[in-house]
Amino acid sequence: MLGGVGYVLMGAGIPVKIPGVLDCLANHERATYPLHVTGAQEVDDTLMTFDPSEFMECLLPKLVRPWFLAIISSNVLAATMLKRANGKVDGFVIEGPAAGGHNAPPRGKLQLDESGDAVYGERDRVDLEKIRELGLPFWLAGGYGTPEKLREALAAGAAGVQVGTAFAYCAESGLRSDYKMAILRKVVSDEARVATHPSASPTNFPFKVVQLEGTPTP
Repeated sequence: MLGGVGYVLMGAGIPVKIPGVLDCLANHERATYPLHVTGAQEVDDTLMTFDPSEFMECLLPKLVRPWFLAIISSNVLAATMLKRANGKVDGFVIEGPAAGGHNAPPRGKLQLDESGDAVYGERDRVDLEKIRELGLPFWLAGGYGTPEKLREALAAGAAGVQVGTAFAYCAESGLRSDYKMAILRKVVSDEARVATHPSASPTNFPFKVVQLEGTPTP
């Protein structure tokens, strides 16, 4: 925020306390965030606290509070954020199951296909009409990194799209060059395969894994 960041995007759960943290920090006020700690007892203090005044060497003007965009994968989560958040939610990034990195688990009982990938169905689709009714801007993510998909997203009422994978393979990314080039060659030859692995991540959330010979298999 001191550097002028305009947006904060967060998912990986239900971040209802983050908007309030941004509100406090924009005013240089003490901010707290409750942590869920496995094995903690009721008497244990699991509240994380940050007070800017303890680090300020001089008075600073009020900061511009960045927009907070909640990353969601369901209509229920969008409604929950608006109902329970302790500050303003400015919009949503809607990630479908094709998005890279971590994915929300499929709704209902976990099912795997013949390749061992998590199977997603109709229940995992976000109803964009209901999202539009919320009246906030939203961006679509997960397979939207093409001009055609961008036009599709805009036609659906989205403000734009979120693209990650394309930048992971650009020249400036920190991905190992040999891995990057090997995978890009597979993409060009239409041999690349990306799996939604159900247990590759220690979080127990499905995780995207690209298949590449000579590398460890989850």
